[in-house]
Amino acid sequence: MPTLYRMVAIILLVVAVSNPRAHKPISSKFTYGEDVYPIFLEHCASCHSQNGVGPMSLLTYEDAYPWAQSIKEEIISLSMPPWSAEDGFGVFKHRSSLTAHELNVLVDWSNGGTPEGPELNSVESVSTGSTWNLGEPSLVLEIPENFSMDPTTSEAIHYFVLNGGRQAERWVTAVDVRPGNPSIVRSVQVYVDTTDRARTLDAGDEALGFVMDELEPSFPIEQIIGIWVAGQSAIQTELGLAYYLPADSDLVARIHYKKTWLDEGLTVEDRTAVGMHFSDALDLTPIKSLAVGISGAADTTSKMFVNYDQIIDESIELLSLIPEIDSSPLFVQLEAILPTGKRTPIVRLAQPRAAWRTRHWLKKPMLLPAGTRLHVSAIYPTIFAAENMSSLGFNMDVVPKTQSNLARNHQVLAAR
Repeated sequence: MPTLYRMVAIILLVVAVSNPRAHKPISSKFTYGEDVYPIFLEHCASCHSQNGVGPMSLLTYEDAYPWAQSIKEEIISLSMPPWSAEDGFGVFKHRSSLTAHELNVLVDWSNGGTPEGPELNSVESVSTGSTWNLGEPSLVLEIPENFSMDPTTSEAIHYFVLNGGRQAERWVTAVDVRPGNPSIVRSVQVYVDTTDRARTLDAGDEALGFVMDELEPSFPIEQIIGIWVAGQSAIQTELGLAYYLPADSDLVARIHYKKTWLDEGLTVEDRTAVGMHFSDALDLTPIKSLAVGISGAADTTSKMFVNYDQIIDESIELLSLIPEIDSSPLFVQLEAILPTGKRTPIVRLAQPRAAWRTRHWLKKPMLLPAGTRLHVSAIYPTIFAAENMSSLGFNMDVVPKTQSNLARNHQVLAAR
C-alpha cells in the first residue's frame, strides 16, 4: 500500500506542476470573459492576435492566461500598451493607454487566480493590416520585391525606394500601410526625397534596399509624410491641409522588422505596401516640418537632468509631433512657454522607446505665437546615460500662420 500511496502522490504532484493555476486560489471578482477580454480586444488585439506582431494572441482564454504574470508586469511598468504619453498633459487623437479602472481589472485578475468566467460565444476577427484602414488609396506603392530575413537575423531596419518611379506633384492627405508580413513589421515611416540620394544608395547596395546610420543619415530626410506603427490606424489630415509632394521626388520607406520567438531561426519574407491618399483640391495649405532637438547632451544642466529651449520665430499651428529619442530617459516633457510667460503643456512621455516611435496627433491644433519658447526637459536613470544620450527632440507638423498657399512653399522650418 505505501507504494500505491507514493504513486498517487507523484501523480498528483505532476498534475499540480503541469497546471500552474492549481495552487492559486480564485480571489478576483473579474473574469476573462466578462471583464478582461473586452480590454484586450480594445487595446491589444491589433498586435496580440493570430499572425499579429505580438508574440502571442490574447483573444482566447487558453492563449492569454499563461501570460497573466507577464501582462501584469508589462502594464505596471507602462511598457504596454506602447503609448507613453501621460494623460492630462496634452490631448491626442490616438490615445491608447489603459484607464485606472482597466489597469486595476488586469492586475486584480492576474493576482486573483485568472478566473475564466463565462465562455465566449465567438472571438471577434481582428485585422492585422491585410486591409486598408481608410478605404482604397489613390495610389499603391510597394517595396520593389520580397525582402527576406535569414534565420540568424532577429531584428533589422531597412530603407526602400518605393516602386512606381518618380512621383508627380501631389497633395497627400493620408498615408496608410499594409504590411506584407504583419508578424514581423513593427513600424513604417515614409519620407520624401528630392535629391536622388536614396535612389543612389539603393543602387549601390547589392541587397534589396539599403541601411544607414540612424544618427547620421546618408540622405536628407526632408519630411516624414507618413508613419505607421503596429496597433495604430492611419489618420487623415484636417480639412484644407495636406503634405506637399514635389514633382520628380522619390518616396522612401523606413521599415523596422523584428521577429517574435515564433519566427526565430526561420527565414521570413515581407513585401509591404504603402497606400497614398491624394486630394485634387486647389486651395490646400501645406503642412511643414519643424525640427526641435539636440544631438548630444550639450545642454545638460546637472547630473541626470537635461533641459533646453528653442524659440519659434513665426506664429504656427502645431498639428502633431513625432518624438526623436534614441536614448533611454525615464521621462521627457515638452511644453510651450508663450511670450506672456504662460506655460502650455504639449506632451509628457514616460519611458519612451525608440522602437515604438509614432506620430502624436493633437486633438485640436495648438496656436503658438512668434516668440514662444519650446522647452524640453528629461530625466535619465544615471549621469552616464544623460551625458551619453544620442538625440532628444521632436519632429513637428506645423502650419505657419504667415504662409501663402503655394505649392512651392514647402521648405523645412528651423527653430533657434
